[in-house]
Amino acid sequence: MDPPILMFRFIFKFYKYILFIGMRQFKYCVWLKLDEDHPLNKKCDFPLHITIKSDLEKEEAIELYKKIDKSILPLEVEIKEGQDGYHNQFYAYYFLVDTPNKKNIWWWQDPRSDASPIGMHLSMKYKYGNKKNTLENIRISGRNYEKLIGEKLIFNEICIFHCDEHYKKWYKVHF
Repeated sequence: MDPPILMFRFIFKFYKYILFIGMRQFKYCVWLKLDEDHPLNKKCDFPLHITIKSDLEKEEAIELYKKIDKSILPLEVEIKEGQDGYHNQFYAYYFLVDTPNKKNIWWWQDPRSDASPIGMHLSMKYKYGNKKNTLENIRISGRNYEKLIGEKLIFNEICIFHCDEHYKKWYKVHF
């Protein structure tokens, strides 16, 4: 291969690596996803979802997806209190959520359980950046969503998403 092309590829990979340091990599995730046509999805930079499980290898995600009983769908979920969180320059604003059907759902995790310190939640806003400015921006954005507390949403799909790189580049996995 031509040396300038090799150098370009190396530089591109290097800058991509530097750019994505600090970006939270969730690998493959199994999501309970809100319908794409829902008006809330038009306000966000990513599909609104409740993460069932994250940080999986592709095969693990497919195996988990196949184990989940899809007859629970559609699933009604109530929006509870808003929260913000920070991890390694990754900021999120989310709502804790609950469902009256949770006793029939083996993967549902209540907030602050051993399996999930956050519990089941609906992510509304993500941002990358330094802590001081970004956390305040997330909180301001979050306040715009607080009128949703108490609302009920219907989730119709369980799917797998590949969630590496920037959250705007996450994509649904078809298998």
